[in-house]
Amino acid sequence: MPTSPGGAWQETILYNFTNCIQGCYPTGTLALDKAGNLYGASEGGVGEGNCGPLTCGVIYKLSPQGNGRWKFALVHKFVGTHGGLPLGVILDSKSNLYGVTSTFGAYGAGTAFELTP
Repeated sequence: MPTSPGGAWQETILYNFTNCIQGCYPTGTLALDKAGNLYGASEGGVGEGNCGPLTCGVIYKLSPQGNGRWKFALVHKFVGTHGGLPLGVILDSKSNLYGVTSTFGAYGAGTAFELTP
């Protein structure tokens, strides 16, 4: 947040996506849990099922490490049959993640999903 009204904001890179094996091309918004972890979606990720080599997408978690760095963890890989190319997530009070995919699923038109811990 700027220190004065109309002041400049400062950008800090929290995480650089290193390759599409873990996830790439992040989309949508991030969700923040009570512990300070961030959850998000990316359109790229390890391909399985009917998605091809790198096109299904993933849900990931970024955890603060106390040294200004964030640790990446894979939460879920989409394989096409239950959707692909997720567009972001939201988090409820029980730490369930909800979101939508833009393609694949039973009819090829995407899915709405819930991920539970």
